[in-house]
Amino acid sequence: MRFWRNNKLKFILSIAVMVLILAPIVAGCTATTTQPKGWSGVAITSDKLFIGSSTGKLVGMEKDTGNRLFNDISLETGSSGGFLGCGAAPITVAIYGTPVIVGDTVYVAGYNGKIYPISIVESETDIAPKIGQPYQPELGPQPIVGGLAIYQNALLFGTASGYVFSIDIASRTQNWEPFKTGNKIWATPLVDNGTLYIGSFDKKLYAIDTSTGKEKWHFDAGGAIMNTPVLQNNVLYFGTLDRYFYTVDATNGSLIWKSSEMAGKWFWANPLIVNNVIYAPNMDGKVYVLNAENGQNIIAPIVIGSPISSSPVLVGNKIILAAEDGKVCSINTDNNTETLLVDLGGNIRISSKIKIAAPLSSNQNILYIHGQDNLLYAVNADTGVIIWSKSLASN
Repeated sequence: MRFWRNNKLKFILSIAVMVLILAPIVAGCTATTTQPKGWSGVAITSDKLFIGSSTGKLVGMEKDTGNRLFNDISLETGSSGGFLGCGAAPITVAIYGTPVIVGDTVYVAGYNGKIYPISIVESETDIAPKIGQPYQPELGPQPIVGGLAIYQNALLFGTASGYVFSIDIASRTQNWEPFKTGNKIWATPLVDNGTLYIGSFDKKLYAIDTSTGKEKWHFDAGGAIMNTPVLQNNVLYFGTLDRYFYTVDATNGSLIWKSSEMAGKWFWANPLIVNNVIYAPNMDGKVYVLNAENGQNIIAPIVIGSPISSSPVLVGNKIILAAEDGKVCSINTDNNTETLLVDLGGNIRISSKIKIAAPLSSNQNILYIHGQDNLLYAVNADTGVIIWSKSLASN
């Protein structure tokens, strides 16, 4: 009996030891299957759409039908390997920024810090895309969350490590030493007349000379800046995570005005200006309608009811925006009235679980909306009718 008890105790102890040894490994196996998912917007040509899927692939589609132009392109191939029965985790590169198109090449920025050139070569019978050698900054992996800007044969972008880069498209070399900010950058740069404007989590908006990479000026705001400013009549307009909206002189960075009232939450999405009126979506589920001259409320904030992180678009005289819960709304800029176009989140026929974070895109009265359900929707901007919806999951 004592022998049996001793061996039972040894068995229990050995199992406990095995659990302690294997638990981190099993946890590691599980962790490798969790990949970040991006929120790419849509790049549009005359008859084509290009978008990054949540599985890290470039998807090319016919604009009118949503049909695939070619097999989806993986930015990286291979796997992360396996150990002790762990399945090899496929390499997935999250795509947050909207692709940009230069000639017949689509450029995609990956969260792994690489920029991928993908040439779209067309023949009479088909399209044969070819992925080129990716570019990675000399400083090593620099995760890219914001989108790319194009200016005078250069790709300009910020990284989550807080650097701003300018890459010559032809030579694939850096035009100047990376500009260092005080914290990470999630914003897409705005470039105008030789100056790059970009916000950082260090609560500053920077103006950088595109020829030299040197700072022209910076403005100290009260919170991190995640959106891209709007430029009009040499004035920059933007909101921050301190819940205030700012305007500064684009020449010298001096403050023109700061909104007198604090919003309910963060300004994440890009603002729009129409007829000297600012429309600023907020994470509190409202759109703030401000006088561009002095920042005063023109009307009470328009209540949408769900956080707005997706940047809106202007279609004719209407501002179209999408809330995180899937509601797509239209604001008539003539009278500032709001109309629900379509509720994608409530459309059980398509998707009952949708979150919209990607920026909206539009072309000829058609909206293109990328949901976190990995579907792309084409919606009529006047009627809200869903023209088509296509899965971005690869076959």
